[in-house]
Amino acid sequence: MASISTCPYCGALVRSDEPKCPGCGAANEQYVADTPALDLRPKTISELKEYCAVHELPLKQLRFFIGEDYREPRAYGIYRDVGEFVVYKNKANGSRSLRYQGPDEEHAVRLLYDKLLEQYRKHGEGANRAAAVPSGPPKTIEELQAYCGAHGMPLRKMRFFIGEDFKEPRAFGIYRDGNDVVVYKNKDTGERAIRYRGRDEAHAVKELYDKLLDECHRRGIYPEGKPVARSGRTRSAGSSSPAKKKGCFSRAITSPVVIFLLFVILSTIVSGCIDDRAHRSDGYYSTGDGTVYYHYGDNWYYTYDDNDAGYWYPTDGFPESSYEEYSLGDSWDADWGVSDFRESSTWDDLHTSSSDYSDWSNDDSGWNDDDWGSSSSDYSDWDSNDTNWGSDW
Repeated sequence: MASISTCPYCGALVRSDEPKCPGCGAANEQYVADTPALDLRPKTISELKEYCAVHELPLKQLRFFIGEDYREPRAYGIYRDVGEFVVYKNKANGSRSLRYQGPDEEHAVRLLYDKLLEQYRKHGEGANRAAAVPSGPPKTIEELQAYCGAHGMPLRKMRFFIGEDFKEPRAFGIYRDGNDVVVYKNKDTGERAIRYRGRDEAHAVKELYDKLLDECHRRGIYPEGKPVARSGRTRSAGSSSPAKKKGCFSRAITSPVVIFLLFVILSTIVSGCIDDRAHRSDGYYSTGDGTVYYHYGDNWYYTYDDNDAGYWYPTDGFPESSYEEYSLGDSWDADWGVSDFRESSTWDDLHTSSSDYSDWSNDDSGWNDDDWGSSSSDYSDWDSNDTNWGSDW
């Protein structure tokens, strides 16, 4: 049975039946050639919920709503509607695109699961990938792989093969051959031009790294940020006169930045008071059927005694109109047979600020697309025919 591991270079999820990382193209050290087809994917909505709970995915931040017919813009979701299962995408303008509506739950779940992994690979690993990339230009093949993974480069589409002796025409690459490191270009005729062969890995990597950036820049892509044109005017040191310095402090006090900071401080104090009132009825509730609810502010969550994942699911409200009489108190009791809401991954999702997903930007999720397809990136229009494949380098 195939398993899932994490790429040590870019943080992408890699199956043991994949010879290369789908994120950066690095060789998969866990690859097993005869691994049977992976069959660990969730097949029901409940299994998908538990999968996300086990992997601690903050679904609301990721804009995925599982088991919910969510109506706000910018959302992916799946829910059961009588005898059918609906997979949908709410676009930025609020219109809905249906990916699937039918009786096949496994197919419906697979569609959303694949989209979730696609979005995760595209955005959610950003913090992990960035952490794996050393400062400065890469000096080893592994660092170059991590760099490309961090910048989301589709290397095969770009015809760059890092850590691989690729034999087909139209390719740039680098690989280790014994104690040597080889940098090459396969021309359109299939002939190979060796750019470097030797033991200086840092030099070899720089050769391919510079070529990679050159190909990007020729297409108007700047992985390190577009260079800013310098102004022709410079100010000599000490040119500020005493008269100009005199009013600095008074201007600082009335500057928009200072006013904004004062506003933030006051807002924090006021919101803290409001937050205390909003959470006065926080606590555990149950009707005695084995399901326990937690009231948190204006929101309700529930779990049940055989939920091994310990995840608390959002719900529209308590099943009874008057919930006060069903209170179990605001302190958790292990005798209830459910997890502690304040120790659950749901609680962490609600309060996380520095997780791997803290930099997730939903502005990058292609919410204006007319269909299910992922949004275009800087590399979406990359055409390898624009490269001069007839030259030696």
